[in-house]
Amino acid sequence: MLADSRNVRDLDTVIFPFATCWRHYVELQLKSLIAQCQELLDLPVKRRGGHNIEQLWSELRPLLVQAYPGEEKRDLSIVGRLLTQFAQMDPDSQDFRYVERRDGTPTLADIAHIDICDFHEAMLAVANYFEAIDSAIDHDKDTKNEALQYEWEIQQEYEQEM
Repeated sequence: MLADSRNVRDLDTVIFPFATCWRHYVELQLKSLIAQCQELLDLPVKRRGGHNIEQLWSELRPLLVQAYPGEEKRDLSIVGRLLTQFAQMDPDSQDFRYVERRDGTPTLADIAHIDICDFHEAMLAVANYFEAIDSAIDHDKDTKNEALQYEWEIQQEYEQEM
C-alpha cells in the first residue's frame, strides 16, 4: 500500500485525494451513527446535512453516552480529539479538495506538513472505533427487536387463551 511505502515524494502526491476520502468517510459514518443511535434510543431520526464533522461528533457523542453509559470515556476523548484535529485542517470539506478557496485564499495555509502514515494510522483507529460502535448498535437493535417480537408473541398467545 502506498501509505506504507514511506517514500515522501510519492506520498506528497496523494495526500489531497487520500485525506478527502478519509474525511468523506468520517462525515458519512458520523451521520449514519447519529441516525442509528437515535433509532436505538427511540428518538426521532433526523437526517443531517452539512459537512462539519466537529458538529456531527458533538451530536453523536451524547447519544453514545446515553446509549452506552459504561462506554470508555477515554475512547470517546481520543476519537473526539482526532476528529477535532481533522476538522481544524478541513472545517468544511473544501481544504483537501481544492488548492484555494472561492475567495482566492490558499487552503491548508497553516499546515506545513502532514505525515500521511501517521494520519492514516490515526484514521484507521477512528474507523475501527466507528465499526465497533456500528456493530454494537446493530446488535442492540436486533436484541431489542427480538425482545419486542417475543413480547408480541406472548401477548398473542395470551389473547388466544382468553
